[in-house]
Amino acid sequence: MVLGEGAAILFLPAEEVLDGRPFTPGTAEVLARFLGSPEHTRLTALAAAGRAGQAPADGRRGQSPAGG
Repeated sequence: MVLGEGAAILFLPAEEVLDGRPFTPGTAEVLARFLGSPEHTRLTALAAAGRAGQAPADGRRGQSPAGG
């Protein structure tokens, strides 16, 4: 059995996500809203801090908004 799920997955920098790739209906809109959201900004800072080995400016490490 050959499984091909995920064979076309791409990991892209945020600025390349909406560069003309085909999406299912509504996906480009959802991605654009997320990429412009405060949550994306927070997660980007969290990831950058993790690469640098330090907590982001808000002091949280991987906590969800609900505190989990």
